[in-house]
Amino acid sequence: MKNKPFGLQVNLRSTPLGIDRRDPVFSWCLPSMPEGTSSTQTHFRLQVFRGTAIVSKRLLVDLHWVPSSSNTCISIPAITRMLEDNQLYSWRVACRMGDMESDFSDAQVFSTYIGDAWTTVDGIWCANREAPFAFARQTFRCEKTHVEKVLAFPQIGLSHH
Repeated sequence: MKNKPFGLQVNLRSTPLGIDRRDPVFSWCLPSMPEGTSSTQTHFRLQVFRGTAIVSKRLLVDLHWVPSSSNTCISIPAITRMLEDNQLYSWRVACRMGDMESDFSDAQVFSTYIGDAWTTVDGIWCANREAPFAFARQTFRCEKTHVEKVLAFPQIGLSHH
């Protein structure tokens, strides 16, 4: 079977950046099946990697073939103690429908909440307190010669007095 699961989500988010590492849930859409074959999932195989799956090959979890027809809000209790705050992970899933197995889905990247890694509240604020904006900046030095991805998590909180 050449089809593969798609529409991957973590905590029901298709862009799961900054999720809580405690008890994430995984969901996916089932691949379409050839005419005349079962379209009911009977098993799934879910893998979680540290970093991006294609590059890292650092497998944290491989559930192998779990007998289940569920493909939404799948919880992996053991993963809570493996995930760390402020880290990048990826996951992928394959499905078995009767005697047909799908290919693995494309990997989806997710990151965990920054947690205690937030080190500063320094920013650059507009001198005019009535201005409808503020600037924030965090400077850091990166000694790596190759950076695969950079993620930014802007959080906006508005209050009116």
